[in-house]
Amino acid sequence: MNHSFSLNRVFQKELVQRIRLTDAVFLNFDFNPYFLLFRINKFRMPAYHTTQVQQIPSVGNMGVLALRGNTKGPAPQIQEEDIIDEAIKYFKANVFFKSFSPENDADRLFIYVTLWIQECLKVLQKAQSRDDGWKSLYSKSVQDFAIPGDSSFPINAYFHKPRSSQEAQKMKDYLKQVRLETATRMLDIALDANGKPSKWWMCFTKRKFLGLSLSGPGY
Repeated sequence: MNHSFSLNRVFQKELVQRIRLTDAVFLNFDFNPYFLLFRINKFRMPAYHTTQVQQIPSVGNMGVLALRGNTKGPAPQIQEEDIIDEAIKYFKANVFFKSFSPENDADRLFIYVTLWIQECLKVLQKAQSRDDGWKSLYSKSVQDFAIPGDSSFPINAYFHKPRSSQEAQKMKDYLKQVRLETATRMLDIALDANGKPSKWWMCFTKRKFLGLSLSGPGY
């Protein structure tokens, strides 16, 4: 394998794709290329935001968007790219950012999904097989979890507390669906054909978007 690295190649890719760091096929060397690209471009590359258009009312100030997939829940179904697809696509670029200014309620959901992808990777790095990975992901997805307003919710600064117990339950039901659907997709993406963790994803397990973790400080 040729491990040579051409900066011209990187900058050409940047000009064509606005440094879409998620497209890693062209990077075929062993050290982490995303960190290098981020260091080169951090002063002129903004974090990616969702382009999804919200069609239904928010819960609190968190966007509730339609989702594709077969996971049961309150979200309307679509067939095209959804906010989970976007969060996965932009994760490898956005995870390096320590700040993010949401432009709308959909962006707040985008923050949550990005942080949940981090949690999925931490689970999958220990997977011995696809079945083992799914069992662990499923358990993590459905276990009791904090929502905006809870003292243990690490991103309360971005969210409003639900105005009623009914709204809180609606938020929890929707986030549960988001967690499960994201987990389903990460299982396919972050494990290789043999059911083993992919190095192209596991190299991001130590990174924290916004310096935060849904598991709380220190995790």
